[in-house]
Amino acid sequence: MNRFKHILLAASLAAGLGLSGIAVTTFAAASNNSEMAMPKGAAEYNSEAAKSEQEAASLEARADHHAKMAALYRVQISGGSKQEASFRSLANHCDKLAASYRQAASDARAMAASLREMAKLA
Repeated sequence: MNRFKHILLAASLAAGLGLSGIAVTTFAAASNNSEMAMPKGAAEYNSEAAKSEQEAASLEARADHHAKMAALYRVQISGGSKQEASFRSLANHCDKLAASYRQAASDARAMAASLREMAKLA
């Protein structure tokens, strides 16, 4: 049991550190990218809006995936089982990820809407 908890904790920490590393790497790469430029004209704004919508759809799919995983972990929770706390922790973790991905999808859709408004003004 203790070994399982240690493995679970190590995997959770590794996943968390990996995700934060991706965010830092992505931000650093974006800030150093000399090819980045503001959209010029309605077509480019609309193109960026479409990319944001695609990103939102991808994020929503990831949210759905984690929500399903949370449900699967919750099915494994049974009164008094040795792994009950671990399954509950995993389910809660997946719920938090799903909520984060849904928020990110909402933000991406809002960005797409803003980009479409900019396209009208361009």
